Amino acid sequence: MAERLHRGLYRDSGEPFKKHFDNVVGGLVILEGVKNPYALSAGYLHDTIELKRRRRDTLRGFSHQTRKIVLVLTKKRTESREHYRTRIINETPDIIKIKANDLRHNTCDLWLSPMTGHLSQDRIQKKLADVEFYQYCFPKEAPNTWKEIEMNMQFYERVKKEPKHFKGLFEAGELSPESLLSHPRSEEVALQV
Repeated sequence: MAERLHRGLYRDSGEPFKKHFDNVVGGLVILEGVKNPYALSAGYLHDTIELKRRRRDTLRGFSHQTRKIVLVLTKKRTESREHYRTRIINETPDIIKIKANDLRHNTCDLWLSPMTGHLSQDRIQKKLADVEFYQYCFPKEAPNTWKEIEMNMQFYERVKKEPKHFKGLFEAGELSPESLLSHPRSEEVALQV
């Protein structure tokens, strides 16, 4: 369903949006051990309403529990980013873990931006602000996911300082976007789920 709803939509990195959903759900399972089927379904659908500004009835046919989680994770049009973030950290552990894994995957492509310029400065600043804001909640509620977010940020800082050095490694094939943009193990487990 998530793939169908977002067919033709791509992330800033150029990968199809379906990989984002697979990655988020894979992280929920592998990193945080989430087994709640409603949370896993919501992990696949967490961007459904917000991305194309679809109506809530897009979720018709899904359980009440799944719809409720997706609606909580959806930033309302009139809602400020600060209010949305505060609302999320006051939610249930499963909702926090979904948002943490969303942020984990959203920070995976930061390292590419100094070399490719595929992210605007505004988008980079929003991602960095999210990391800064959630650092008070995610390490406690989603510790394994937070470790990966920290690794993403460390790699971003290294690339930002020496983009020419990393560009050479990238061009030589020593760094591959596939290995760094997403975690193949996450996709495999998500597909099994």
